[in-house]
Amino acid sequence: MNMNTGMMHQLIPGISLLGEFTVLEHLGRGGMGSVYRVERVMPTGNIQYAAKLLRDDALSDPVKRDGFIEEIRTWMGLPNHPNIAACRFFRTVGNQLIVFSEYVDGGTLIDWVRGNRLVTAEDVLGTIIRCAAGLHASHCRGVV
Repeated sequence: MNMNTGMMHQLIPGISLLGEFTVLEHLGRGGMGSVYRVERVMPTGNIQYAAKLLRDDALSDPVKRDGFIEEIRTWMGLPNHPNIAACRFFRTVGNQLIVFSEYVDGGTLIDWVRGNRLVTAEDVLGTIIRCAAGLHASHCRGVV
């Protein structure tokens, strides 16, 4: 199965995206869209990305679409930082926008909380410090 053109409502694991990525799995859904783990085969080794697609209602709403474009611009302007997932690039397919970011294995913060992975004071404090460091780096760029 190949998905190179047309409107994308959801991606299915195993399909080819833009002829250069393979969809591996659906990672989650948020207020503006869905995120998928995709892989790009390169001669030097495969690279995995998180690919975010806008929901159809957000695509048809000029305010939400413009907000997403602004989010991409802001994200791409953030510094390289160990506590910020880097935005690598974006592509358009028809009227769909797809933003590709660094894929960081391990799940979301809410996954860690619900999975009882933050049980000691040291775990909690370390996580808070790493989050604060990423927020500080963003704030230094005028984002937060």
